[in-house]
Amino acid sequence: MKLYMSYASSQPDAIVERMIAQLQWRYGRDSVYYNLHGQSLPHYQALVQQSIAESNCVLIIIDPTWLTLQTFNNGTDLYNPDTPIHIEVASALKAKKLIVPILINDAHMPSAKELPSNFASLTLCQAITIRTDPWFNQDMEVLLNQLKTQTSWQPASLFLLGLSSTLFILFLVEFILLRACLKRLAREVRKATKHKASHGQINHRLAVTSLHLIIFNQTTMQSKPPKCSLYYPTVR
Repeated sequence: MKLYMSYASSQPDAIVERMIAQLQWRYGRDSVYYNLHGQSLPHYQALVQQSIAESNCVLIIIDPTWLTLQTFNNGTDLYNPDTPIHIEVASALKAKKLIVPILINDAHMPSAKELPSNFASLTLCQAITIRTDPWFNQDMEVLLNQLKTQTSWQPASLFLLGLSSTLFILFLVEFILLRACLKRLAREVRKATKHKASHGQINHRLAVTSLHLIIFNQTTMQSKPPKCSLYYPTVR
């Protein structure tokens, strides 16, 4: 499990520092990446994109100043594409990573109207509130359980998608081959009727064909679908 924490604030926060410490204890120090207090680094955008690509989940810390924080003179940080917070959120959404907004210090989940237009999908993410003591450990357990549940579905969903695709292809192949066999059976029945075959001859041909269809149906789920080859006695 690798986590990326996005946090931008004008001052340190004890809750965030405790969160980082507990997540590092649970997943390992090298498994939790964060840029505390949003300090800018050289080649920051490339570093963020690489770190998010390697992460299973992105935690976006939202406090009451998250929407209005302004560290530059050209507007709030969230609307400025050159600020760390904007780069982090945009990169996470573009990479389609699992995003969990973390609400601290009585912050609320922003509405779509309060966010940049390209951040509207952030409102669809399930947010978790982390409070101070005596609820901190309880709230952290909720977060850890959600991370465990949602990230465990990522490899499982890929497996189920591949399995369903394989079963669909096998079913399609079986349907095509079975349809071809039924058409051949219909031709043979018409041929027997045209030559005025006796009821015994037709019943015999139907029994032989039904036996082959049963064998065919039992073997189509093997790795290599069998060839549709039916034997019919010659009508004299």
